[in-house]
Amino acid sequence: MATKAPSLHSSTLPREFHGATNDSRTDAPDATVASIDADKEMVINGRVYDVSSFVKRHPGGSVIKFQLGADASDAYNNFHVRSKKADKMLNSLPSRAADAGYEQDALSQDFEKLRLELRAEGYFEPNLVHVAFRCLEVVAIYWAGVQLIWSGYWFLGAIVMGIAQGRCGWLQHEGGHYSLTGNIKVDRHLQMAIYGLGCGMSGCYWRNQHNKHHATPQKLGTDPDLQTMPLVAFHKIVGSKAEVRTHPNLRPPPLERCSVLISNSQAVSLNQRVLMTLVLRLIMNDGFSFGSSITCSELVRVSWVNLG
Repeated sequence: MATKAPSLHSSTLPREFHGATNDSRTDAPDATVASIDADKEMVINGRVYDVSSFVKRHPGGSVIKFQLGADASDAYNNFHVRSKKADKMLNSLPSRAADAGYEQDALSQDFEKLRLELRAEGYFEPNLVHVAFRCLEVVAIYWAGVQLIWSGYWFLGAIVMGIAQGRCGWLQHEGGHYSLTGNIKVDRHLQMAIYGLGCGMSGCYWRNQHNKHHATPQKLGTDPDLQTMPLVAFHKIVGSKAEVRTHPNLRPPPLERCSVLISNSQAVSLNQRVLMTLVLRLIMNDGFSFGSSITCSELVRVSWVNLG
């Protein structure tokens, strides 16, 4: 008998988020497929697949769990557009035809139609000449920045190298989506090299987070790109869920001498030792809070007074 357990990728927005991003009080239709087992099944292109034995060995990681109990056709078709092994793995899983009365939601049908049109028009075909130009462009900008710094123009050189780092970020983004050369292995290694050398960041970590972002884009409580605490909260709900955690061997000193004025007129006193403590707690992966949440809009209006 089919069950309807809570899905990690619930298609209905939790009530606590209602009205958070707009004034609408109309619930979106529940796109969860009631006729399948939400603990282990999902619908892909008209068939129901049992992925219970496959979840742990899914090459893309735990992101597959976000589609349990739902129609995963859109996610499957777009995440595996360049994979030659995906269909073979999918066909090896236990499956059955979806119920005769089942039909994919209209929005997903329209998006799939658009995807097929773009694919037929060649938008997903890689341009190797353009990719080579982009790579050489980044190298040239970095070279120019180094030359400026070497000649004593430190500030201008730093700006130029910052631009190069930004360009690296966009270039590795395309590599992480396997859209540079069209070869997954080549693009993966290019992405790790570009992001590692150009930005000093982990390509593997980026892909893990970014895949989850695309599985549930801009969804409060699920999209990892919105989970930016303890530094900043892009929404008051995210900030309100922050927890104050203190390392047992690290206690903040008395708060004094320095005031942080926030737009909501609350002032929290800090001194230089506290600022150093906050940095240490971040390094130790500990969260912190000022006693009330600081949202992104408030953060840009923060004024530091009497520092020192």
